[in-house]
Amino acid sequence: MDELNIVLDDELYQFITNHGKQSGLIILFLELITEGKLSSDIFSHSFIKKRSESLKISIKEYEKDIIKPLKPLFQHKYKKLNIWMTPGMNTGMSLLLLLAYLDQIQDHNQITIYLYDEKMRKIKNYHISADGYYKIYQTVLLKHQKPKEITISPIQQAITYFFEYISENNPMKQFICANDSLEPQILYIKFMGKFSAYHLSDRQFIRLLHEVKTNKNR
Repeated sequence: MDELNIVLDDELYQFITNHGKQSGLIILFLELITEGKLSSDIFSHSFIKKRSESLKISIKEYEKDIIKPLKPLFQHKYKKLNIWMTPGMNTGMSLLLLLAYLDQIQDHNQITIYLYDEKMRKIKNYHISADGYYKIYQTVLLKHQKPKEITISPIQQAITYFFEYISENNPMKQFICANDSLEPQILYIKFMGKFSAYHLSDRQFIRLLHEVKTNKNR
């Protein structure tokens, strides 16, 4: 079948594959694009180089883990493209990246987005085109400016979270600073509970914790 499914959450990926929730090819796309640098030419050599440097992995590792799974998307324009996601900053920004790429290559066919909650219950479907999303990508992720365009709720919310996250004295750092006397494991549990809507990764918590401690020791 001429259908491609891209899943932006590993738990949702397991749920979909185990419960036969899709037809066609299914791939998992996980990219912490809220961390580090990006380039204007999405998925180009320059983009890959900047992302591998930002994530502190080799270009070969990045190509294997991130680029190789997306090869079906690069090699063919599917009649039916589905993107499956849960709410949160990282998934919302990954969706923005994929839509920006499709806009960049002038693929403006209809895309279906399936939004699930953390308990794997479907919340909503969206039917959209990628038209205009490259401009939003440039505004948000390259210029770090708020876009004038209003987009679907998962992306709109992710953009709000993103600008909070990259602010110098963000609420996450304030929380860590106010609770730094706690044991790291307890702090982690409380942090993830407090900021559960953001769906931050362990890696992001560790980076924020390191930044707070470094600033305190100056």
